[in-house]
Amino acid sequence: MVRQSKIIFQSGDVYSDMEETLSQFGIPIEAVEFYKPWILANTIQQLMTQQLGYTQGVDQYFLNKAADDGKEIIDLETAEEQLEIFADTSEEYQEAMLASSLVTVIEYQQQMEKLFETYEQGDEEELLEVLSEEEGSSSEMQEENEAFMKAINDDRNQNMAEQIVRFLEEDEADTYFVMVGSLHLLQEPHIRSILEEEGYTAERIH
Repeated sequence: MVRQSKIIFQSGDVYSDMEETLSQFGIPIEAVEFYKPWILANTIQQLMTQQLGYTQGVDQYFLNKAADDGKEIIDLETAEEQLEIFADTSEEYQEAMLASSLVTVIEYQQQMEKLFETYEQGDEEELLEVLSEEEGSSSEMQEENEAFMKAINDDRNQNMAEQIVRFLEEDEADTYFVMVGSLHLLQEPHIRSILEEEGYTAERIH
């Protein structure tokens, strides 16, 4: 049996901030000190989301509706494929992601309300800015951030667009409802632009 090593942070502030953030949920830092920083960052955001009552997103709403109606659900990608993108980043980059997640619940609520407001207004440029904030400012971090964004957005968009094209080209008279996150319709090369390059017309409906 292989025992995992404790996380060693480059910044002591990240460790103390994480300890303070976890205390909001009654979680001792000893319970998570063997977790990778990217897992901690995602876990903390999930805890805050749940505490604020955002328990069912748009995707889950439609998944439940599809299940109730007996409709077939086809995954464009697996959860494992998404998580591998985070796991493949460096410890330094993961620590930067974790540091950005270490806010109070009130601060997180303000961030979410700003995101919802921007989404409802339909301001694509501002929404893109909110959704694509960069981690870190050093040249090394900028380089890794570009690689991360390519993996998390560009490569996935290409893969999802190819699957959507297959849906459109099938002979069956089926109707598909495809649901993706907002960034996949905003950050170039996004799914809309890829489909347009393939000769399809994509229309935004506000």
